[in-house]
Parts: sequence; structure tokens; C-alpha cells
Amino acid sequence: MQKTFLIVCLLFVCSCRQDTKTGPLKISGQYVVGGFKVKNDIEKNTKELISATGNANYAFNFINDEALQIVPKLGMEYFSDSVFQYRLTDKTLYLLGKNNEYIIPYTRNGGILNLYINKKGIDTLQIMPLR
Repeated sequence: MQKTFLIVCLLFVCSCRQDTKTGPLKISGQYVVGGFKVKNDIEKNTKELISATGNANYAFNFINDEALQIVPKLGMEYFSDSVFQYRLTDKTLYLLGKNNEYIIPYTRNGGILNLYINKKGIDTLQIMPLR
């Protein structure tokens, strides 16, 4: 009787266990800059960032599971390139360009990505899907 009870309990526990493997994260489409946080010299950095994202309909274009295109002015200003191969994990965005490689930590709030770029006085760049 005890063995049967133990087996039933074991089966119950195993059936309730959820699989935590979700596979690679995927994002696609065009994203706009929705906000940012600065470290210092807010007026100068704000003007540079707004100028870099100015007239474009989008800032980031995740073309497929591997290719990312950043609006050239923004890309050259903050990432020294505008076309990258990318890989996304649950906490990091890896960018590989012709001349540079970037490891960018991020957090996700729904569809919004907070990229901790730490470049030219910009601490966090918040991007969201274009609607």
C-alpha cells in the first residue's frame, strides 16, 4: 500500500512539473526608440539621440532571426555600424558587425526592450515595436 501511494505521489509530482525550456527568444519587425535614460549632460546627449533618430520611420529593423539593420545615423553614432548579425538570449543581445562586436544586456517588459547600451552618455535605450 505504501509503495502504491509513493508511486502515485511521484507520478503526480512529475505530471505537474512544467518544462522551463522555451527555446531561443525571437523578435522581428521594426522598432522605434520610445525612451532613454542618460548618465550626464542630458541636453547634449538628448539632442544627439533625437538627431540620430530624427526622420526615420523606425530605428531598429529585425529583418529575420539573424539580421538587424539600425537606421544608419543612429547605428554609426552609437554602434559604429548599421548592419549586424544578432543573437538574442533571455538577458543579452549580441551584435556582430563588420568591425565590432557588442554584448548588450537588456530587460523585457512585454514587447518593450530596455537596452543597456552605456554609450555616449546614454545608459538605457528603450525600443518598442512599430505599430
